[in-house]
Amino acid sequence: MRTLYSWRTRAETYATAPLLALVLLQGSAVVGTTTPLYWTAATANADLMLFIVVPVCAAVAAWEGARHRIGRIDTMTIVRRSWQVALVAVAPTLVMGLLGIAAAVASTAPAAVGAPGLPDPWLIAVYILVMAGHTVVGYGLGRWLPPALALPISLAGSYVWLAYPAAIEPFWIRHLNGLSFEGCCTIDRSPSPRALLATAVFAVALGAGVLSALAGTRRMRAVGGAALTVLSIVAVTVALPLGPSADAPRGGSVRCEGSKPVLCLWPEQEGSRGLVHAALASSYARLADVGMPLPAVVTAREAEARDAIFVGLAARPEPRDVVLSLVAGAVPGTVPDCATRGEWPGANSHVALTAWLALAAGVPASDLDGVAPPELIDLASRVRRLSNERQLAWYHANLAPLQDCTTQPRLDPSAFQDGAR
Repeated sequence: MRTLYSWRTRAETYATAPLLALVLLQGSAVVGTTTPLYWTAATANADLMLFIVVPVCAAVAAWEGARHRIGRIDTMTIVRRSWQVALVAVAPTLVMGLLGIAAAVASTAPAAVGAPGLPDPWLIAVYILVMAGHTVVGYGLGRWLPPALALPISLAGSYVWLAYPAAIEPFWIRHLNGLSFEGCCTIDRSPSPRALLATAVFAVALGAGVLSALAGTRRMRAVGGAALTVLSIVAVTVALPLGPSADAPRGGSVRCEGSKPVLCLWPEQEGSRGLVHAALASSYARLADVGMPLPAVVTAREAEARDAIFVGLAARPEPRDVVLSLVAGAVPGTVPDCATRGEWPGANSHVALTAWLALAAGVPASDLDGVAPPELIDLASRVRRLSNERQLAWYHANLAPLQDCTTQPRLDPSAFQDGAR
């Protein structure tokens, strides 16, 4: 009877079902924005549901902490240590949080079903640490503050900490709360180890600091304060070099086979190897007719693209996407430093060259909407009417302005017609 009464008075008994329903509903709304057939991306997109899971866990734990405060548990003679009492108190909340995280991962999993691999365990581990850290903080607030303050502060404070850093600078702040992985990753990208470590260390700092402070002794409070300070400094130090994004080049290796060109793909792309190679071989042949030399290797791994062309492809790309990715990789995409300090004459050259390469590689002009504005598509179409030798001369003349801020582009194809100077 005592067990039944205990569970009937626990907030988790009434919060778990609505929590899971909200998580699954929100997950079904974001699954369509996930990179398809890539487990890491599906797991990363599940962090959006932490907006629901983590604040609810913090508030529920605050409720349990408030019950212990009202029951004056600090005045009782208890065999267990204070941190053990706290962990036993929040154990059901942690179970609810684990169910919520499992539901979040399951809600985005349909985007990756059929792909090789499994949900990313490192991301899931970080989500669990974030949830546990907020849960312990919520319990501590319940022990220290009146219920009328502890519950709203736990709920709102947790939500604000998850939501607000993404809107401010410096960028390192957003890599401490666990919500920076949303939108990660394309197939050639994975979560940054620094972002994972920074989030995990900061979550541990919160939990360890509060657990130590709950001991009530001056010594343990000092230990808790020191742990919170040191671990927070470590987390910030790890996150400092990061920019706005929490992703990094994917580790591992791609499998290379074929010829003209050699094609290197990730495991998720293997099912489309025939289609991708056929589209590339056709484009290579067309560009060779124009006299455009291309590397012998095409790779889906950006880190290996020094002597190869990098193509960023989905797991199941369309032939048009393959060709457009090829031509995008063939035109230098780096912006010279001088462009940030003044006028850059080559600003339009990159788009014009990409449009011309796409047409030369066999993409119809009607399929270039979104690649270049209509006037540059028309310009590239006029370049295509020149002889192959003149087209290549136009290409090289407008490649140079991409490298500096002094060379003027020569985009007008009439300047390259026979007899023109």
